Amino acid sequence: MATASDLMVRARRRLGVHADEEPYEAHQQTADFQALTDMLNVWKREGTVKAFTAASVPGTVTLTFQDDTTLTDEANEAISSNLAVRLADDYAVAVTPGIAMAALTSKDGISKKQALAHQPAQSSYDKALGYMPSQRLGTSAV
Repeated sequence: MATASDLMVRARRRLGVHADEEPYEAHQQTADFQALTDMLNVWKREGTVKAFTAASVPGTVTLTFQDDTTLTDEANEAISSNLAVRLADDYAVAVTPGIAMAALTSKDGISKKQALAHQPAQSSYDKALGYMPSQRLGTSAV
């Protein structure tokens, strides 16, 4: 899993507001990290993830499903794309259709994975149980 800083830089690059030759200022990192944690809190309230940890800017971000499995690299696209959408207003940048589509489809992928993990087991029943006991045994009622 990527660090919070990695995810924030990816989101900024998608928006075209991050250049490697320019310093990533501390106040920008703080604001972007707040946006990241706000977004993940919304995902938690929605049930997209059970929990997340993102304790500090250089720390690793971990998302946990309801069944306590964790996401790894497949979440990077979802987080960075959705964070780019969230940061677009802060940086006065328009969200391109490509970013919007990546954000939507990648978050849907997480939601679908979550749903698949929680599908009830397929069950079946003996169709003969739908009949009265007298009908199952071949006897008639008295």
